[in-house]
Amino acid sequence: MVFVCSGCGSFHFQPVGTKTITLHGQKYTPSVGPPVDRKCSICGRSFKMCGPIWSHKLHDKDFIQKTVQHIEVENSLYNTSKRMVGMLNVVLEELEDFPLFHRIEQLSSILHVKAPSSNEIRQVSLVTSCSNALNSKFNS
Repeated sequence: MVFVCSGCGSFHFQPVGTKTITLHGQKYTPSVGPPVDRKCSICGRSFKMCGPIWSHKLHDKDFIQKTVQHIEVENSLYNTSKRMVGMLNVVLEELEDFPLFHRIEQLSSILHVKAPSSNEIRQVSLVTSCSNALNSKFNS
C-alpha cells in the first residue's frame, strides 16, 4: 500500500505483509501500520490510502543481460530479434529504486512556481544523469 498526502504529494510505503525466514521455512505475516500519522508532517493535510503497489525491483538485470546476449548470438532463431534486444535495452536503462514518479506540473503547483516547458526539461536532462527518468515520463 502507499499513503499519499492530499496536499503536498509526499508518499510513504506500507508493505501488505512481511516474510520471515525460520528454521522450518518461510512465514508470512500481515504488516502493522499505518506508517504515517493522520496529518502530513510537511503540510498538515490528510493522506489517501492507495494500492496495493509493487515497491520492489521489477527486473533481474543479470538475467536480462544474459537474454540480450543469447538473442544476439542466436538472432536467426527470432524474426523480431532487433525489436526484442531494443525492448530489453530499454528495461536495462530504467532507473532502479524509483517506484513512483512526479509530474513537473504537479510539483510546480505545490511549490507555487511556473512550470518549465518540456523543451527546457529536455535541455537540462541532456546534461544530467536523470535523462532516462525524464525522457520516459514526458510526451512529445
